[in-house]
Amino acid sequence: MVSLPSTGLPLRPRPTGRDRPGAPAARSAVRALRRPSSNRRSLPDFLLIGAMKSGTTSLHSWLTASPDVRRGVEKEVHYFDHHHARGEAWYRSSFPIARPGTVSGEASPYYLLHPRVPERVAALMPDVRLVAVLRHPIDRAYSHFQHSRSLGHEPEPDFLRALEREPWRTDAAWMRLEDGSAREREVEQFSYVRRGRYLEQILRWEEHFPAESLLVLTTDDLDRDPAQAVAAVRRHVGLTAAATPTGRLTPLNSRSYDDMDPCARAHLVEAFAEDVVGLEEHLGRRLGWRL
Repeated sequence: MVSLPSTGLPLRPRPTGRDRPGAPAARSAVRALRRPSSNRRSLPDFLLIGAMKSGTTSLHSWLTASPDVRRGVEKEVHYFDHHHARGEAWYRSSFPIARPGTVSGEASPYYLLHPRVPERVAALMPDVRLVAVLRHPIDRAYSHFQHSRSLGHEPEPDFLRALEREPWRTDAAWMRLEDGSAREREVEQFSYVRRGRYLEQILRWEEHFPAESLLVLTTDDLDRDPAQAVAAVRRHVGLTAAATPTGRLTPLNSRSYDDMDPCARAHLVEAFAEDVVGLEEHLGRRLGWRL
């Protein structure tokens, strides 16, 4: 498992601005201008593949605060899940023209879960560097539920009831994704438990990539010493020079919620206990996740 030596070099995260009015149209216009030069644009050097609600937005912002990590049109390109039919030229138009001594990447957290993404990535970018950030699965599930509620996607106000309904709402949609369906919103919005079973997701990626291609961090790593985590990712993606210090690393998109219902927590403990043990054995690392 990765070691995280201290660098003492913090970075200031950039605001994402993903939901600014007019942002989607602006991104489409930029891609249209870039399409004629897509054959000169490099594919990304790294992918932050997830997990959702685990800190990928903060990590992406911290990384791209350094000038040798160049930003694409947007943080979440979603080519290998939502937009794969648009083709390679569309994907390349999302990234800058290659410049020596720099790297570029994207962060689409759905990549970790989606059953068809690993094979698609391997077919196009077999040497890409992969980074996953994993959050305590119970905390991640509750944050996901609150996120879906805030967006109006989740009509069920009771978390335990939503957990109990997850198989009924998502199992058929999951099979359609496995069969090549373009998009299944039930999986995206209601996969509270499925997304937290990390071992099967990691193993799916390792069917297509060598283990050394994938760096696995946890949200706790980011919380304890974000500069260490950023330094580890920089090494993993091929950058050896230290980042320039420009300020404190501050988490983005953090929110607080009411305490979880004890019955919902008990449901999740049962759902995740075996997976956490298997994940720790596979990574060769104690994660410190008390269930």
